[in-house]
Amino acid sequence: MSVQATIHHGSVPAILSGPSPSIGPRGALDSMSYELLTSIANWLTDADDLGFQQDFPIPGHPRMWVQSLAREEQNDLVATVRVQCVGLYTGDEKRRRGMSVAGREIAIGPDEVVVLAWSTEEQGEEVGGDPLTEVKRRVPKLDSFGDPVYKTITTPIGTGPRWNVREAIVVVTDTYFTTAEPDMAVAGTAYAPPNAPTPPPFVWGGYTEPMRANFPAGWVLDGRKVVEHFRISATSGLWEVTDTTGYYYIAAPD
Repeated sequence: MSVQATIHHGSVPAILSGPSPSIGPRGALDSMSYELLTSIANWLTDADDLGFQQDFPIPGHPRMWVQSLAREEQNDLVATVRVQCVGLYTGDEKRRRGMSVAGREIAIGPDEVVVLAWSTEEQGEEVGGDPLTEVKRRVPKLDSFGDPVYKTITTPIGTGPRWNVREAIVVVTDTYFTTAEPDMAVAGTAYAPPNAPTPPPFVWGGYTEPMRANFPAGWVLDGRKVVEHFRISATSGLWEVTDTTGYYYIAAPD
């Protein structure tokens, strides 16, 4: 009878090596690896006994989760299991931020409406050969007496009948990780991102015409995108969150 050579590693199950952490860049998860000694017959149970249950936090590192287990047989009785973990090795949420600023044009002044007329000429020039050519005309808005509405409008930089004013739009996009389930009911509510940039000053302080108020004003959470990596309970796991927040001034011309 032949006897197959065995490799003696000590008691089973056991941790042969690890942890071997690798810190990922900002905005990416960290990784960690272990090598276990287990029996072939019960290698998954042995891994669980050592605390390496797939999709669960690992002992001593509650923000790191077991992602995969790979078995390699050493002989008829024992095997080594390579454990790959991902998560947050430190307490840092690994926030990655993008910011953008743009100018939104607001046209203010006497309102106009568009009417349709039938004519063969417009401003002395022939529009087309068809005497029923359709053309567009712009006419001033009329008041209740049928008179054209003309008025002057005062802005912080002067007075005039018509204005194109550019109001700043500030948007912050944050991607980060959390071990508490994100609240999905906060979209559209007042929400200031951490270390928020200072928005440009309010430009309508001297405006004398009717205004339309914004609610909520200030920083508002416009959108939240969530990727669930792990979940171990109704409120605990690992989630990747992308928040988009915009700054809204207290009011703008109506």
